[in-house]
Amino acid sequence: MTGDGVITLDEARRREAERLEAEGLPVSDVDSQYGQPTKVNHADLCLTLDQWAARKLPERDFLLGSIFTTTTRAMLSAKTGLGKTHLGFAFGFSMTGGRDFCHWKVRRQPRVLIVDGEMSVELVKERLADAERRIGQRPESLFMLCKEDAANMPPLDTEEGQRWLDDLIEHLGGIDFLILDNVMALTSGDLKEEESWRPVIPWMLSLTKRRIGQLWINHTGHDATRSYGTSTREWQLDVVMIAEKVDDPDADIALKLTFTKARQRRPETREDFETVVLRLKDDAWTSEGAAPERNRSQGDYALDLLRRAIEEADEQVPGEAANVRGVSTELWKKYCETFDLSRSDNPSSRDKAFDRARKKLLDKKTIRAKRGKVWIIQ
Repeated sequence: MTGDGVITLDEARRREAERLEAEGLPVSDVDSQYGQPTKVNHADLCLTLDQWAARKLPERDFLLGSIFTTTTRAMLSAKTGLGKTHLGFAFGFSMTGGRDFCHWKVRRQPRVLIVDGEMSVELVKERLADAERRIGQRPESLFMLCKEDAANMPPLDTEEGQRWLDDLIEHLGGIDFLILDNVMALTSGDLKEEESWRPVIPWMLSLTKRRIGQLWINHTGHDATRSYGTSTREWQLDVVMIAEKVDDPDADIALKLTFTKARQRRPETREDFETVVLRLKDDAWTSEGAAPERNRSQGDYALDLLRRAIEEADEQVPGEAANVRGVSTELWKKYCETFDLSRSDNPSSRDKAFDRARKKLLDKKTIRAKRGKVWIIQ
């Protein structure tokens, strides 16, 4: 552990080994806690409700409002040029500077590393100076890596790239939060393919295990309401944010921020995850409430999610015409859970919301379902 109380990778491994040993569990597979596959002894798993009730876990370490913690896996997506990098810098400077960002409260001053894979060193220096001026200080616990300075840095969808960045984190003495800007510039795979993101998942989970929160910055495609590429990337995330342009000629940046996924939302923290309009105007960030993102019914929203699932899966429906595409009901339901159809954290409420939407669409003859497959009637 560093003098700032940050847990390093080696320290995290040591603590995990000690915890397993104290509970009388085998310690030989500590590496399995960091994403490496290993054979599971089912008797060692925490399964009963009594085991869960007795389980000792660290308290959640909030950093900015309820949206960022040291275990949050988040993604922010927006069109090129909209201001997502400025927003990422603002998040980092606010947290490390101990300054609230708009209506989100800073809980403590963490150690944050921003990794930029796209900008020149000149532009990075300008952006840092701008962000520093806006909060009136130079935070000592904020670190910045420009990929131009690290030409030998491998892509983060490779084991070499992940080890490279882990070594840098160790060199810094550990961090609490990591901002990665952006997915396309820091990885090498095809963003449209599910398999290209698979090598990143174990490393993401290892960061969570080490209590390092993460914000991945990404682009949107032709559809500005969703991240570019396969949506399966979002299944491992806790928070998904989409930023869209707002017309305001007097503002340097004006965008609507919508939370399309918010696992950490609870009734008492719901306000932190409401859709807001953020503006950078007169060298200061402000926020104001926006109209609710979803004025449509759950049925209409579920239909949009079905279209999205069909578009990405592109599966032919057996027994139907060759041009009829559909997906399994389970995959559609997974999309509805991932993209928060019910806006509830209660599994029973989510199931009921999906069943209601599905029945409504079937009754209206908007969709058909047979043998576990569902498709839209053209």
